Amino acid sequence: MAFVLRNAPDLAAKHAAYPYQLDAIRALQDLPYAAIFHEQGLGKTKIAVDLALLWLKADVVETVLVVTKKSLIENWRKEVEEHCHLTPHVLRGNRRENGAALNSPGLLYLANYEVIGSNTTIFRMFLQTCRVGCILDESQKIKNPEAALTKKFHELASGFERRIIMTGTPVANRPHDIWSQIKFLDGGEALGLSFDRFKAEMDLPKEEGGTLSSGRSSDDEGQSHADLA
Repeated sequence: MAFVLRNAPDLAAKHAAYPYQLDAIRALQDLPYAAIFHEQGLGKTKIAVDLALLWLKADVVETVLVVTKKSLIENWRKEVEEHCHLTPHVLRGNRRENGAALNSPGLLYLANYEVIGSNTTIFRMFLQTCRVGCILDESQKIKNPEAALTKKFHELASGFERRIIMTGTPVANRPHDIWSQIKFLDGGEALGLSFDRFKAEMDLPKEEGGTLSSGRSSDDEGQSHADLA
């Protein structure tokens, strides 16, 4: 009987992180889920790649799935190869090829949101047979809880051993944009299970003139000043 000896993968980072990045990595590496809301240009990708390497080193996951926008796949592929020694497997629109790729040994996969949404059955089976860490880049993509794509990600969420969301604009337009993204992480523990209730609590009511109101009357304002006097 012949045995094939494989070299252990090199899970070292190619470059040292900046101190502020290292602070984030140390704070997040042992958490089951977390959000990275750094502004653009602060190296969220570097933080995410280093976290993935630490997860793999610690054997808390067997593979890592990075999900991003279709237009950013090639950029992510280059950044992964720049920051570490792993070669990412890029999952595309072909269902058969994706199934074959997920059945072959791979430490890091890249896919766009639509690929995951159209292959949920395959990914559900994948999560049952493998410990997977998930990194959602540009997580505002799942900000609409009523969207079919968002619902599919919520269904898959609990199957991931580690979950990271990252974006520089978690709340682009409305305060309640954050709810669905956080639900992917904790299943509704922090912000509640009801989106409608959260939205009602977070949205500012409009006055007749169309301006936003804090919901406090002039009598309330007068009382506040009186209390301070």
